Amino acid sequence: MDGLNTMAFIWFGFLHQAAGWLCELSAQARDKALKILGLTLLAGNCLLYALPLVRGQGLRLPAEFSAVAYFMVPLLILAGRGKAGAWAAYSGLMAGFFYFFAMILQGQVLYGAYAPSSIYLSMFNHGILYLLGLTAIRVRLYPQADRRILTAGIVCVASWALAVRPWIEEPGKLLIYKLLEAPALREALPQAGRIMTLPLYYLGLALAIGLSFRLFFFINRQQCRSCLKDGRLRVIHVS
Repeated sequence: MDGLNTMAFIWFGFLHQAAGWLCELSAQARDKALKILGLTLLAGNCLLYALPLVRGQGLRLPAEFSAVAYFMVPLLILAGRGKAGAWAAYSGLMAGFFYFFAMILQGQVLYGAYAPSSIYLSMFNHGILYLLGLTAIRVRLYPQADRRILTAGIVCVASWALAVRPWIEEPGKLLIYKLLEAPALREALPQAGRIMTLPLYYLGLALAIGLSFRLFFFINRQQCRSCLKDGRLRVIHVS
């Protein structure tokens, strides 16, 4: 499929414009719009994952970070977010941004062989995730203490992926298992070399995740214009 890079770039720009428009709405109207978007994302993916089972094609479960976010982000938004609001914002923002980053740079190489319907659906899903996350960080300031919530979210996603691995078709192709199991590193090194290298790899992975947390809070403070009061940032607590 040609033109994926350009299509992703245009869609990415539109999402930023849409987030700006949502931020200009009243809090009540904005929350209603976000809940409609969340419900659309949740209902569509419930149907998508249920159809194979209904058709007798076997059980299909989400395992990738973004696939899990398709369900968790809208559920948290529909539930009012509460203390887990930081996780909804973080996972939506990260899943959406890195998808579009990869699509804009190497979309034709990474996704060119996929069916157009699959590409459009993936772009739509990631687009809603990104829009939800981008809007959230512009209207709510998340305290640094929410780092614990983000850590718990990462642990839960990793634990879920490992728990459902036996039911995942071709898990070796999924990014989350490549990160968790480091198959390339295991194959490249002898047993003796893995003893020292694997702990360093997982330490580096943990540091990278920690850096993404810092980046999230930094962007939140740069973007949250409505969180300014007398030139100072204030935390907006969400019920």
